[in-house]
Amino acid sequence: MQAHPPTTDPTPTNLPAPQSWWLATLAAEDAPQLFAIAHEYPETQEGWVAAYGMAFEDRAEVASTDGDFRTCSASPESALTTFTRLAQDEKGVKLHLIWLTT
Repeated sequence: MQAHPPTTDPTPTNLPAPQSWWLATLAAEDAPQLFAIAHEYPETQEGWVAAYGMAFEDRAEVASTDGDFRTCSASPESALTTFTRLAQDEKGVKLHLIWLTT
């Protein structure tokens, strides 16, 4: 007696159901832009990502990578200003706003 291979559904699971294609389109169109705020130390050529954020039409939500700081700012640029102030005691640090693409 031969063992039969397991049957699998060939339909991709990441496709929306036909009746909800418009919801998937709406979600994609309204998705926030993702960004990161990174610290660079030019003298030592080192750096690290301090936070990740989502840029909505009217605000930016940001969370530190340490998990100890969250903020809501008017824009990603104002969030960068906040993180720059928080890092003002770090000698030689330069902060960057980096847009992420998916």
